[in-house]
Amino acid sequence: MCNTVPCVRRPNIETSAEMVVYEIRPSSKKKILMAVLYRPPSSDYLCLKEFTKFLDQDSKAKFDQLLIVSDFNLPNVDWTTVTASIDCKMYTLFTKAIKDHFLWQVIDFPTRNDNFLDLLLTNIPEKISNIKGIQDILNSDHQLIELSIDLRIKSRRHLQRRLYNFKKADWNGLKYSLCLIIWDLYFEENDINASLTNWSDTFFAAVDQHIPTSKPRNVNEHPWIDHELLNLIKVKNKLRNMAIKHGSTLDHDRFRQARREV
Repeated sequence: MCNTVPCVRRPNIETSAEMVVYEIRPSSKKKILMAVLYRPPSSDYLCLKEFTKFLDQDSKAKFDQLLIVSDFNLPNVDWTTVTASIDCKMYTLFTKAIKDHFLWQVIDFPTRNDNFLDLLLTNIPEKISNIKGIQDILNSDHQLIELSIDLRIKSRRHLQRRLYNFKKADWNGLKYSLCLIIWDLYFEENDINASLTNWSDTFFAAVDQHIPTSKPRNVNEHPWIDHELLNLIKVKNKLRNMAIKHGSTLDHDRFRQARREV
């Protein structure tokens, strides 16, 4: 499983362009930047200057893997040489940015009539495969692009967890133990990290004395899913089936009440 973080969504009103940027984290040590960009045909070269700044910022942030899915509306580029077939400042700026950042354009078929408009720019072309265009799924004059990305995500290590059983906690004993602690002794002057460590160790030592723990039945199970919640979910599912089968107002009301309880 990988984490996906929306980094930025940048509508540029001046140039009428829009970009959505996501950071994908396959692991704690790897991060991939994925961007989706649309440049309307009416926008000028200022839009591409912003795109160049975006690439420069990504380089400074040290993203080792970059994926840009885009419709630049710039059909006059020979992608075998990454050169423009017309003399235009906008095309020159665009192709130079791609070369300067060592990006590959991996879609090798036209996506609108005979034009290469929808692009996939990346610095990891070896991880992109099974690229193909799809038609007749949406009412669009562009082909949809389908592809596979090899992220090589390692399976998550099973965590050995113990969960507090709050139902069997000795709350009075815990309260008494916490009242006996002289908390001022555990704070280090001008060292918030040491103070936090001392406080946490002392607090949880008292907690462990008065609240028993147990092992979860499933190492991947969320800690808040207990027997009570599982029973409520079973009741809710049973009432949902009854509501679907009979369709009475009473059954639907009972199902909605059970869903609120869950």
